[in-house]
Amino acid sequence: MLPWQLTTQTTGLLTNENLYAILILSLTSLYAIKGGMVSVVATEVMQFTILTVTSLIIGAVAIYQVSPEYVPEFDSRGLGQSIFWLEARARIGRASSTR
Repeated sequence: MLPWQLTTQTTGLLTNENLYAILILSLTSLYAIKGGMVSVVATEVMQFTILTVTSLIIGAVAIYQVSPEYVPEFDSRGLGQSIFWLEARARIGRASSTR
């Protein structure tokens, strides 16, 4: 679904989809040429930083919100019997018994 009808032609080279593609490619090319590769690299670094920070935040929230006791409820492949989860359960048991 495109926001504006640029043409009434539905077949051939100048359809709405092709005109939008040409428009987006033109703007992207102009941005890259005008700003040079520095602007492209700066954009990539900014995207990498944002994605990395949000991934770490999501991972930290998941680690603190989900404990090993919840895993068997959602475990359909028997992964709760893996060594990792057995060791985690043992550590939690030791930690709660020392309190």
